[in-house]
Amino acid sequence: MKTIDQVIRLNYTRLSESIQAELKFLSELSEITDDERFRQSIVEVIYHLNDLSDAINLQRRYLSPRG
Repeated sequence: MKTIDQVIRLNYTRLSESIQAELKFLSELSEITDDERFRQSIVEVIYHLNDLSDAINLQRRYLSPRG
């Protein structure tokens, strides 16, 4: 079970890092676009990615502690 927890924890870490990179990209993109509708769409995606990131972090907390 410890090995499974480690694999899951590593996967959550990778997902979290990917989401953070995407959030940075979208934030930068929203700053340079002149299209307000497109910018609003980006803001909505950022909002949902933040929710997903929060859910992943919560799941990581419920994994068995490292030991």
